[in-house]
Amino acid sequence: MTWFDFLLMAFLASLIVLGIKRQLGGLLVGVGAVLIFRIFVAMSTTEIKAVAIAFALIAGLFLGLFGLRLNKAVNAPEILKNILGGIGGALVGVLMLLSIVTSLPLGKNINQQYVYPSLNLKPVVRSALQESYFVDIGRNILLYPLLENNKQLTGSSAQIYKVLHKFIVIGKPWERL
Repeated sequence: MTWFDFLLMAFLASLIVLGIKRQLGGLLVGVGAVLIFRIFVAMSTTEIKAVAIAFALIAGLFLGLFGLRLNKAVNAPEILKNILGGIGGALVGVLMLLSIVTSLPLGKNINQQYVYPSLNLKPVVRSALQESYFVDIGRNILLYPLLENNKQLTGSSAQIYKVLHKFIVIGKPWERL
């Protein structure tokens, strides 16, 4: 594990704690984020990136405010609300973590083979990313179709990567190089 992995884990933990603090609002934001994620990712790949960001912020604000009202309206034990909020925070955290590790720059080496992440990064960053556990997962998700064609991924983990690739990745990023 590298310093980059620890940063990602700290980010994930902070979103879980924030979800716990927001209770049912955290659950609503987490579930809502998963449900609308694909729409906003698809919008962000078009010319309307600013509109996608604006809609995402408005949706997040709406879900958060509705979650506050829901939290006050539902008479449930605090521990249950905290657990549900933590689940919502974990959903957002995992979604953000996977988004980060699949959005690093893609490059080619001197043999014209795809390299993820790109070799054009600063040495200290490149070495941390190349040795990162989470970036390995991101590489497998991002490049799943290429790895599957070369029989580099098999078994149940290949099915998980396939589903995550379809959910997170739009198009074929390697064709844009």
